[in-house]
Amino acid sequence: MIDPNPARTAAALAERIEPLLRGYGPEITSAVLADLTAIYLAGFQASDRDELEKAREHFLASFITLVRQRIPINEQRLIDRLPVEGHG
Repeated sequence: MIDPNPARTAAALAERIEPLLRGYGPEITSAVLADLTAIYLAGFQASDRDELEKAREHFLASFITLVRQRIPINEQRLIDRLPVEGHG
């Protein structure tokens, strides 16, 4: 299935998953995210081991780039959620 709007779908899934992680410290949250990423990478298929490792390395580099791009966006999202001082 090709998603016509993958960014919207990803944001919607993140919104559904985020409450499950809320309240846990960074040790737990990072371990969960690392495990989910590792599960995804373990499912990669390739014709040989070298190709598999290259595909995984390419994904990880792209993934880290995407994470870095998303930090300011999500930081602003969190700031926008904070109550305005004196208003609740």
